[in-house]
Amino acid sequence: MFNDIDKAICKNKSFTIIYIIFVPYMIKDILLVMLGSGVGGGLRYAISLTARAFIPHTYLFLSTLAVNLVGSFLMGIIIASMVDSSHNHWFRLLVAIGFCGGFTTFSAFSTEVVELARNGSYILSILYIWASVGISLLCVWSGYALVK
Repeated sequence: MFNDIDKAICKNKSFTIIYIIFVPYMIKDILLVMLGSGVGGGLRYAISLTARAFIPHTYLFLSTLAVNLVGSFLMGIIIASMVDSSHNHWFRLLVAIGFCGGFTTFSAFSTEVVELARNGSYILSILYIWASVGISLLCVWSGYALVK
């Protein structure tokens, strides 16, 4: 996988992380994820703007909920279709990681919870849900309180 120059550069630990991120064969992968993320994030924003025109301010969270549910459903379809097949690596990067990740980070969280449960780690999946939702809410509240 690495040639002699790659090995020599990776021996210097201060450059290892930066080099690994920008190894030339990974540039295409990174660009595909960025493209998918941009489209997904742009669509999420467009849905949010549209919702503001039709939904009272008090219920704007429903557009976020809808995006999270649709993104999670789409991620489920993608992941299930890739389990027993040799789906294109580029499709996974562009759509599953990029688009769904940009459209909603909630889809990645939901997928990880399902994977934990599927592998029999029920307690860990419950702890992950609690930590992700409960502690994240606490962090938002703490950050808000720190500024105010």
